[in-house]
Amino acid sequence: METYDYREAVKNDVIEYIQEENICFDEYDSKEHLQEYLYDNLSINFSVSSYTCNSWVAEQNLAHNLKLLDEALNCLCADYQEALKNPEFADVTIRLYLLPEAIATALDELNAKNKVGGY
Repeated sequence: METYDYREAVKNDVIEYIQEENICFDEYDSKEHLQEYLYDNLSINFSVSSYTCNSWVAEQNLAHNLKLLDEALNCLCADYQEALKNPEFADVTIRLYLLPEAIATALDELNAKNKVGGY
């Protein structure tokens, strides 16, 4: 079984959201404001009850990612007991933890591909 790459998955979700929503980068006066907007919207999308809507898939994603889960739980002061009994909660916790990094990486990647301007 291959280890699920949360960083890549969350970054790809950010890119997909930007493209699907036709985010106009010119409407933001700085990269930081755009990042805040994306975080506010995507954190809601990731945290609505379950990202995978499937405990089995969430458990598979978590396999070999327990160190990352520990980092996320510590950083976000999330409930260890809830994470232990609810893999979907743990899965979403990791995604929320990685979201700021994923947004920055996605914007850099899109900018490098000349799909966005100015940032």
